[in-house]
Amino acid sequence: MKILIMALALFISGNVLQAQTNKKVETGKGKKATTKKVVKPAKKTSINYKTTKNGLGYYFFTENKKLPLPVAGDQVNVHFTIKTDNGNELNSTYKMGQTVPVQLGPTTVYADPIEGIGMMHEGDSAVFRMLTDSVFKTLPEIPEPAKGSKYMYMYVKAYSITKEKDIIREPEVVDAPITEGNKNNQMAMDEELIQNYLKEKSLTSQVTPTGLHYVMTNQGNGEKPKKGSTVSVHYKGTLLNGKKFDSSYDRDKPLEFQLGTGMVITGWDEGIALLSRGGKATLLIPSALAYGRQAMGNDIPANSVLLFEVELVDFK
Repeated sequence: MKILIMALALFISGNVLQAQTNKKVETGKGKKATTKKVVKPAKKTSINYKTTKNGLGYYFFTENKKLPLPVAGDQVNVHFTIKTDNGNELNSTYKMGQTVPVQLGPTTVYADPIEGIGMMHEGDSAVFRMLTDSVFKTLPEIPEPAKGSKYMYMYVKAYSITKEKDIIREPEVVDAPITEGNKNNQMAMDEELIQNYLKEKSLTSQVTPTGLHYVMTNQGNGEKPKKGSTVSVHYKGTLLNGKKFDSSYDRDKPLEFQLGTGMVITGWDEGIALLSRGGKATLLIPSALAYGRQAMGNDIPANSVLLFEVELVDFK
């Protein structure tokens, strides 16, 4: 899933420790129910964290010491969820339906979670603790869901490790320095592409001051979500040539995120805020409001205009 642009994949939970309970799990229609141990968080039990020299608190729930550790340059594929110590969940790859690759490298940031991921074997699960102020110190302000919290906790499950030599890389492109001139040129090219698309599809769009085009197919009912609202959104994302790169409909599960807090691309923060509950629209997002000059794997080239069919399922 390529919508989220958080600085790092975090699997976080506030006051979490293993508390095993028994739960009946149906293995399939007509099959006998089996008993499976499920790990649940214990609210009042504290964890005895160790601390790295770089200030990262860590605790391993599962540690496969017989397996090799990754080294700098290797890629660790992880699942995560983000929460603060006041119980607010910020994000989760489980809701996205796929793991996130994290490539290991030098850690120069205080309490850098990449340092913790570098200590994980394949199959390990661990929790990393960081000061909230340190996590967001480079932002103008702490996102609303994290305000008032002292710590953020990063629960990580390492699913697989890819050696650096086996990572599939895109050809390196040396970008020209960013200037006001080439930024304006790219905006003009994006606008031309969008206008050509609208003409080809016989569509009429509305446009915001930032250059976001949208075609409202269903305004929805009632009030619109505000900054900080947790929104639930179904979507399909394509390039203007029709190539699909992602879809929540394929997973039969909408994406949840906090609106207006930088958890998604700018075009989404702006576009979803235009909808009421049940509303549907087509968003035509210029590259400056998407990923800009950064390519996203093999699916989204640099400087791509993105098209999203979105549906605001609910918000709270």
